[in-house]
Amino acid sequence: MGINMYQVICLLIGYVCGCFLTAVVVVRLMAHEDVFQVGSGNPGMANVMHRVGKKAGFLVLAGDILKTLLAFAISYLVTRDYLAVGTILAMAGLGTVLGHNYPIWHKFKGGKGVTVTVVYMVVSLIPWGAIIGIAVGVFAIVTGDLWTAAILAPVVAIPFAFWNQGTLGGIVMIILAVIMIVKNIDGTIKVLKGEEYRRFKKKSDKDE
Repeated sequence: MGINMYQVICLLIGYVCGCFLTAVVVVRLMAHEDVFQVGSGNPGMANVMHRVGKKAGFLVLAGDILKTLLAFAISYLVTRDYLAVGTILAMAGLGTVLGHNYPIWHKFKGGKGVTVTVVYMVVSLIPWGAIIGIAVGVFAIVTGDLWTAAILAPVVAIPFAFWNQGTLGGIVMIILAVIMIVKNIDGTIKVLKGEEYRRFKKKSDKDE
């Protein structure tokens, strides 16, 4: 399985779109702060919602969804005559996650890529991506453990990716799962040790 020029173009388009961190703009405009200095320092919805407010958190969520869809749309318009839709989605999706998690403009320090990964799953693995997303979302709400839920989403999706998208889609999902584990395993360990509060749960004084 070789990588051709058009696949690289999709990857680069996704990366450029992913490098736009919505949380940086939202927190700067709404709280006049640097998101990397707020709470955990993660430029993602959960951190922004917890530290700045629900409105800011939902704006970050919306922005991250839109930038992922934009990456898909631009990649499709540019390469639709040369690549299958599944290939376009796989390469653009991988690029967006890499850009969000490792933006070149911030010395490759970015977010955890949960939203962009789930959006990719939902769009590329119809209907399984949405079903998996809902299932892990319920798990997160019930347990309050967003970190483990984030890891479970792409891991569970791996066989469906091979089934729906073939070898390339499966390999991309494995890469996304590895990235998600690397980005979230510390949070999972802290939750298990009781060192990190469970979101959606009532916080005790030591969580403040």
